Amino acid sequence: MSNEEKEQLDLFYNAVVLATERHRGQKRLDGEDYINHLIRVHGSVCNFKDFIESNVCSVAMLHDILEDTDTSYNELKRLFGRDIAVSVALLTRIETIPYDVYVNLIKVSNDQDAIKVKIADLQDNLSTINGIPDEEKRERLKKRYEKALKVLINRKSDYVFSQEQIRREQEKSLSFEKEYNLRYMGKEQSENES
Repeated sequence: MSNEEKEQLDLFYNAVVLATERHRGQKRLDGEDYINHLIRVHGSVCNFKDFIESNVCSVAMLHDILEDTDTSYNELKRLFGRDIAVSVALLTRIETIPYDVYVNLIKVSNDQDAIKVKIADLQDNLSTINGIPDEEKRERLKKRYEKALKVLINRKSDYVFSQEQIRREQEKSLSFEKEYNLRYMGKEQSENES
């Protein structure tokens, strides 16, 4: 096994440990332990080749960690590197952004790891949706997830982003780490973490 392969496997192992620790005691809407969802999403997107060639396996295990735990972006970046942290941050929904815009931003980001994980996440949500006891909520979520899945699977986005808009978003993403910490973690990023 090469050093690169060992590093990827170590990253994944650490992702499993952190996800298990941070999501401990959390339940899904159907009452199931949350970690089972992460394991199923991981199983949908990973094969041995993926461990070696991309970060998708680690991103799958960590995809809800910023949204559902007290883990910070900076901690994730320190533990797993910028690429994994950015993919996970992209999958982190900010409540002030409408869901359809959030999904389209994932799509136009062209972050293949984030797109694969979001598709697997939505498919798992749909496959387990009948366990949600509230029928109205179940139907609302089903429609939301089905629409999002269509957007991510289809090549065309529901939104048209000009090259200038994409460039502006890329520039904004450079300051994402500081903005995320200020808004959601109540912390300022120190200069040495930039």
